[in-house]
Amino acid sequence: MREIEVEGTFYEARGWSKRPVIYVDPPDDAALNDWRNENKLYTRWLEQPHPRFGKKVPVLYPSPTFASRFRDGGSAIVKLAVRTDSKGNGMKFLDAFSRSGKRAQPMQPTEPSVQPTATVRRAAAPPVGRPAKGTRRTPPLPKFIRDFRPADCPHKHPWCLASTNIYELPGLTNESKLFGTERMVDFAGNEVPEWAFGDWNCEMLLLMQDAAAVDGIAARLGKHPDPFSARNFWDEPSAGGAATNRNLYNLARNIQCRKLVGSALIGILKPGSNYSGPIRQCAYVRDHCLRTLAWTMDAKQTPSLKTVVCLGTKASDFVAVLINRGLVDSSRFRVAYLPHPSRYLRGGIPVAVAAWRRMATESGFVVH
Repeated sequence: MREIEVEGTFYEARGWSKRPVIYVDPPDDAALNDWRNENKLYTRWLEQPHPRFGKKVPVLYPSPTFASRFRDGGSAIVKLAVRTDSKGNGMKFLDAFSRSGKRAQPMQPTEPSVQPTATVRRAAAPPVGRPAKGTRRTPPLPKFIRDFRPADCPHKHPWCLASTNIYELPGLTNESKLFGTERMVDFAGNEVPEWAFGDWNCEMLLLMQDAAAVDGIAARLGKHPDPFSARNFWDEPSAGGAATNRNLYNLARNIQCRKLVGSALIGILKPGSNYSGPIRQCAYVRDHCLRTLAWTMDAKQTPSLKTVVCLGTKASDFVAVLINRGLVDSSRFRVAYLPHPSRYLRGGIPVAVAAWRRMATESGFVVH
């Protein structure tokens, strides 16, 4: 038997199910297939269409003891002991937790609720958001960062001409953040306290390669309290970038250190609305990103930095150039390399969790 954790959404009896059920939330198609085909975790588990996503996903039937810990539509993490040998996928419920990682407490019986909406809710509503005590927000941004224009590319690459610096957009000219991922809010503008990835007193810089899409950010202007912020995967589970943020949160949240998450492409917005679209090579844009990253990794901006984690090839390439050119003092931090969290690679979630734990341990951080 092997212990695993799966994330899901709890629903009371409704429709086809005459008893409480937990739908396993699919991180993405590739990860779900990895779990099925490579680890053979779900090969004999019952599947049903997910109420929100539509696609068929594995379902679990919690006992009355575990079912009493959740409200209808609540998010859950379930710890299971699973047998994955040729005899079949036998399993045993070990424990259940809320999305925040705290053990879920029994709930009093409630009246049946209405059909679930498309909104994903955390097990407990967060308080009005404030940065954690001691958190240091983005330092004042230098002029060269705000004034950069991809369209000024001397080679007039079509991709550059159609790209935008976040500070060019109407209403965001005075935006104070360097990375949108520094902050996550709900639709009411309250900061999500679980998303603790915006501390410039960071000991760990998690560097991704994501460039947000121009149309995706523009569509939030005037409608969202913080258009240039991390996609809230609890409230917008299918939005561009939400799956990456969810995976990153799940992989990094138990590492006990201050963290800053950013993009190697800084605030450069790529054309269109496709968050997974390709990022073109351009020396003009690259040199700006390198200069900005060097500023970010300087001891004046991130004085406590101990580890830079490159998530994907773009981040790895940029950090290698920074070090080779002597643009950063690499003696003050170690560099680690991990796959980009947009999807889980071969081996699925258990392999990814083990890799992140190993990285954190080698960096001298405690993992809970």
